[in-house]
Formats: sequence, C-alpha cells, structure tokens
Amino acid sequence: MRTYYYLLFAFAIISLNACQKGQDKAGLANDIAILEDSVFTENREGFRPMQEANARLLVEKYEAFAKSKVEASQAIDALFKAVSVAQYNRSYAKAAQLLEQIYSKYPDTDAAVRARFDEAYLYDDKIKNIEKARTLYEALIKDYPNSDYRVLAEQSLSVLGKNLEDILKEAKEKAANAVE
Repeated sequence: MRTYYYLLFAFAIISLNACQKGQDKAGLANDIAILEDSVFTENREGFRPMQEANARLLVEKYEAFAKSKVEASQAIDALFKAVSVAQYNRSYAKAAQLLEQIYSKYPDTDAAVRARFDEAYLYDDKIKNIEKARTLYEALIKDYPNSDYRVLAEQSLSVLGKNLEDILKEAKEKAANAVE
C-alpha cells in the first residue's frame, strides 16, 4: 500500500513539472491542492516529514498562483502560505524575498504591515542579521506609525541582539526599581 502512495505521489510530481509555465489559475490551484495533500497528509505516525524538493515545488506553485490573474486577497494568501512552507523548509532567504513581494506589491494593505514585521522578525530570529532586522523594524515604525505592529516593532527593537539572560536581568532590575 505504501508503494502505491509513493508511485501516486511521484506521478503527481512528474505531472506538475510537465505543466507549462503559462498555466491558468484553475490548473495552478489544482496542482497546489495535490501538492498540499501529499505534503500535509497524516499517516499512522502523524504528519509525514516534508521533502525539500516538494516544499520548493509547492512554494513555486504558490508564487505562480499569486502572479496569475487572481484577486489581491488570494495572491496575498498564496504568498503567505509560500512563506510558511519556505520557513518550514528552512529556506529563510526565500521566505524573506516573498515577504518583501507582499509589502512591495500591496503596500496599502494590512498584509503589508504584517509582512514587513514578519520579515524583520525573520532577519532577527532565523537569519541572525541584526542590522537588517533593525532597519526593517525602524522602517515599519516610520511607515506605519498607527499600526498595532508598531508597538511590536518597538518592543522587538528594545531587545534586539540581546540574549534571554540579559533581557531577564533588565526586567528584574526594572521591577526592583519600580518597587522602591
């Protein structure tokens, strides 16, 4: 039975790769559904681990869907899904690039603010590029001063580059000074 699933999955991947680049949104949606089904399906032991090649292909399909003639909300949703898969697959540079696409292409949406914050956090937490994270947090604060994400960005800037022990030490000192 397991062999059957592997053969079915291999056939789906080969079929998806054989599709032409100018695929319509219905075809892309179908390809995405097949890939999602194969990637996110449970087996007896729980979820199967995502294969790197499958994750890359799924990200490509999400990105192609977002570039097809779909509504902005559908494109944004597809790009955020692509970000999630890329991060799960530890493709942080790709995830950052996708987030930049969201806030560059849809700057006047709530998604743009979230994407800007997520990219800053990605550089802070995963990529470990503190200066790039600082630049992105500061840009968010400047460009979206009335956003709820502004508060999160300010808090993130206050602990940027510090380890957990230093943060806890500072919090204890502030608490002790507040009591006095």
